[in-house]
Amino acid sequence: MKGIKHSRQTLNTSEDNLGTGIEESNGSVSEIVSSLENVTEQLGKQTKCVNETASAVNEIASNIDSLEKLSQAGNEMQGEMNGRITQIEGQSAMLLQANQVIAAIEAAHALLNLENRRANRQFRSLATCTEKRN
Repeated sequence: MKGIKHSRQTLNTSEDNLGTGIEESNGSVSEIVSSLENVTEQLGKQTKCVNETASAVNEIASNIDSLEKLSQAGNEMQGEMNGRITQIEGQSAMLLQANQVIAAIEAAHALLNLENRRANRQFRSLATCTEKRN
C-alpha cells in the first residue's frame, strides 16, 4: 500500500508538473502567435510603403519624361528663334546699307542743289552784266 500511495503521490506530482508545463507551453504558443500577428502586420505596412514608393517612382519617371519632352520642344523653339534672329540680322545689315546709299544720294543731291544755286547766281550775274552792256 505504501507503494501505491507513493505511486499516487508521484502521479499527482507528475500531473501538477504536466499542467504547469502545458500552461507554460500555452503561454509560449500565445507569444509565438502574437509575434506572428505582429510580423504579419509589419509586412502589411511594409507592403503598403513599397507600393506607395513604387507609385511615387512611377510618377517621378513620368514627370521626367514630360520634362524631357518640354526641354526638346524648348530647344526646337530656340533653334527657330535663332534662325529668325539671323534672318533679322541680315535684313538689318541690308537696311543699314540702304540707309548709307540714301544718305550718299541725299549728300549728292544737296551738293547738286548747292552747285545749281551757284550756277544760277553766276547766270544772273552774267545776265545782269549783259543787260547793263546792252
